[in-house]
Amino acid sequence: MLHLVAFPPSQTDLLPQFSALLNQGDAIVLLDEGLAWLKNPDQLIASASQTALHWYALISDQDLACDARIQPLNYSDFIALSEAHPACACWYP
Repeated sequence: MLHLVAFPPSQTDLLPQFSALLNQGDAIVLLDEGLAWLKNPDQLIASASQTALHWYALISDQDLACDARIQPLNYSDFIALSEAHPACACWYP
């Protein structure tokens, strides 16, 4: 499953629901307000530590630093990733 995380770190109340739906091999894309997690992704990544996941960030600004555990995506990569996953969950505040 593809998970689109668009909630900011200030909304940690969503973490239990988010982590409960994760399964091995899921892909997580940080976008919109969710890109704020890039400054300190430890709490978000720890909430899903029991599961082998693929982490991405949809960034258009190459100057935006990505954590080594999170792969940057451009829009073309994002479309390809979306096509590769039959289901998607959107996590907006």
